[in-house]
Amino acid sequence: MNHQNVIDMKSIRKSIFFIAGCVLLMVACEQMNDRHRKYFEDGEIIYIGKVDSMRVLPGNERVVFRYWISDPRAKSLTATWSNGKEYLQVDVPPRAPTDSFDLQIGKNEKELREGIYTFHWVVSDNKGNRSVVHEQIANVYGDRYRSLLYDWFILSAIAADNTVTITWAESISEQEAGVTIKYTTGDGVAKTVHYSKSALKDATVLENVNLTIKPQYQTKFLPAPLAVDTFYTDFVDIPIQ
Repeated sequence: MNHQNVIDMKSIRKSIFFIAGCVLLMVACEQMNDRHRKYFEDGEIIYIGKVDSMRVLPGNERVVFRYWISDPRAKSLTATWSNGKEYLQVDVPPRAPTDSFDLQIGKNEKELREGIYTFHWVVSDNKGNRSVVHEQIANVYGDRYRSLLYDWFILSAIAADNTVTITWAESISEQEAGVTIKYTTGDGVAKTVHYSKSALKDATVLENVNLTIKPQYQTKFLPAPLAVDTFYTDFVDIPIQ
């Protein structure tokens, strides 16, 4: 094979590679156009701003969502849960960008049983445009949670001259919120006194107690820092020595 034939073969190979490359490029472009053609046919998609922020305030068979929406086009807010089986839509009122709104689900037109739920939130305008989905997980409490509660442990309760001094054990849970004590005075007056968690670090002194009627107490629990409901144990006698 002479030098001229070698040059011709190289040229032929380059041409073949060039044509093959062009064919592959056209195929790739056509596939890309196929993927996007349906969007051009349907027209431009306009998205509304989604929920900017949301806080969960759990409660007893209910949950309150505190949300912020800054997009002025937002007119309604839709929530779905239980795999889309449950649905709720509310109007978004006129607002400033920093305004927040509370929306309760449960113990109204919607029922929520105790459990863990995943809520999907979508913002819409009045032209059929929607936002992307905002997902929020929420705990809902109820009788099962209440059945696990316990009484705050009393180290000692000593009576002397119609005065009862109660010494409390240290708190063992962040959910313990305090106690409520009810007793009857020597004058026959029924009293109910609430003590916060921090107050129980010191001894509790009840004065002028009618010891013929046993004082009682119950323990208060807040299942989460932002919970909207407080749970209580049943009243039990204070073990006075």
